[in-house]
Amino acid sequence: MVPAHLASVPALPLLGSGKVDRGALRVSPRTRPALDVPCTPPATADQERAAVLVARVLGLDTVGIDDDFFALGGDSLRLMMLRGALESASGRAIALADVLAARTPRGHARLLGEATGSVAARHPAERRRPPRRTGTVTAPRTRPSEGGEPR
Repeated sequence: MVPAHLASVPALPLLGSGKVDRGALRVSPRTRPALDVPCTPPATADQERAAVLVARVLGLDTVGIDDDFFALGGDSLRLMMLRGALESASGRAIALADVLAARTPRGHARLLGEATGSVAARHPAERRRPPRRTGTVTAPRTRPSEGGEPR
């Protein structure tokens, strides 16, 4: 794996035992990268919540509501983390395909709005479970080394 971001330090901070002090290596939150779209601040409460969640998942200070998740440095793992954060904030299940299709905090705010009822739900994202299997009971399997007796 290749790290998404590198930070240079003049020297590795060491503990008294000679081990690297990982707590001292913490890098401050990153700033928003230069994008083709201007940084538009959130206008509604849902947009604010979505922008904060995206920024938190990506480790950024701030994000604009029209910033693309992947242009900000997001990847598939962070998309799953964002989905979990959106589900926690909304209190309901949200399909990963819906989070992927939303792409921006403005789109993610729509998902939050659908969950809270502040926006009319166009297509509720529910997890679909496979149908239960019902049918005949199969005969117990046998092991050839046991002379064909059931387990």
